[in-house]
Amino acid sequence: MVLFPGIFAPIGGPPSSYALSMRPWLIVIFFLLLAVAVARIVVVDIIGGLFLVMASGIGYYAVKTDMDAAWMLCLAVVLFLNSLFDAFIIAVRALRAGSSMLGSKLPWYVNVIHSLLFLGPVLEMVGSCLCWKIYREHLSSLGLRDDMGLGSRGVGYGTSQRVSAVAGGQGAAASVTGGRRGSAQFEAFGGPPHRLCD
Repeated sequence: MVLFPGIFAPIGGPPSSYALSMRPWLIVIFFLLLAVAVARIVVVDIIGGLFLVMASGIGYYAVKTDMDAAWMLCLAVVLFLNSLFDAFIIAVRALRAGSSMLGSKLPWYVNVIHSLLFLGPVLEMVGSCLCWKIYREHLSSLGLRDDMGLGSRGVGYGTSQRVSAVAGGQGAAASVTGGRRGSAQFEAFGGPPHRLCD
C-alpha cells in the first residue's frame, strides 16, 4: 500500500537493530491512539478523531513496511505538535467543565472515555519521542548528524578545504568545491556583482 508515492526519498539503509526493537512498542502506541480516536469521536471531536486515525494508519504503515527514517521524522513532528494541541484542548475542556471529569459519581463509560482523552497527549508524546530517537539513531548509524554534516564537523560556509587527491601516483591538491587544482582559497559571494538584465 503506497499512500503518497515519491514524497520521501529514503535516507538510505535498512532499519537498525534499535528501530526493529522499537517496532512492537510503536505498534502498541498506534493501536492505543486508535482507541483515543474513538473516544474523541464519541465526545464529538470528529476532526481530532479522524486526524488521529490518519496519523495511526500512516504510523502503522511506516512501522510495518520498512521503518523509513523520513517517515519516522514526519511522525515525530506530527505527533509532537498534535500532543501539544491536544493537551491544550483537554485543559480548556477541563476548565470549562467546572466539575471533575473523573470520579465515582460519573458512569464507568464516561470515566473510560475521559481517561482515554487524558491518555491521548501522553501517548502522542511518547510516540513522538520514539520516532525521533529512531530517526536520530538511524542518522548516527549512517555516520551523519541531524544537520547532515554541517557545523563543527563539516566544511564551513564560504570557505573551502583542501584535500589531497591521488592522480596518477602523484599527490595533487584539489578543492572540495570544484576539484580545480591550485585553487588555494575560495570565498562564496566574493566577486563583483552582476545584474541579470545587463
